Amino acid sequence: MNILYLTNHLNIGGISSYVLSLAKGFKKRGHNVYIASSGGELLPRFIQEKIIYLPIPIKTKSELSPKIMISMFKLSGMIKEKKI
Repeated sequence: MNILYLTNHLNIGGISSYVLSLAKGFKKRGHNVYIASSGGELLPRFIQEKIIYLPIPIKTKSELSPKIMISMFKLSGMIKEKKI
């Protein structure tokens, strides 16, 4: 199965650590795991675990930011291409 996690950043903190734990668990079970994010301090840990990084410009605090639309278009193409 192909699994995609989407988060606005991968900085040190609760949600990023939680996503890393989930991704590692699914990876150990033989799934293809992708993380779409604007990057952050924990990105090297994801890469070390062979979790595929999909860079998107989603780091924003506004729901109306154009970054959301740009990220949506980038992700929709990647989701189709990788059959997520």
